Amino acid sequence: MADQVDGKRQRVPANFTAAAPSNGNSEAAITRLKNIVADHQADRDALEALTGFYNQRGNIAEAEKYAARLRALLENDKPS
Repeated sequence: MADQVDGKRQRVPANFTAAAPSNGNSEAAITRLKNIVADHQADRDALEALTGFYNQRGNIAEAEKYAARLRALLENDKPS
């Protein structure tokens, strides 16, 4: 898989959402992030990036979909 190096998944760079739209490659970035989330449903970085992309585009419904998944993961991280 292109998102792996030596069998380990690469982390989504923190500036991924900021850099991709400025170079006109937001569609490719969104596709890549969706593929990451499909393969790694608990990938917080990819979920956060997708939330940011859709929010920047004004697609609040899609942004909320990924934000809700991220919130659920974060809630599960809280100690009982």
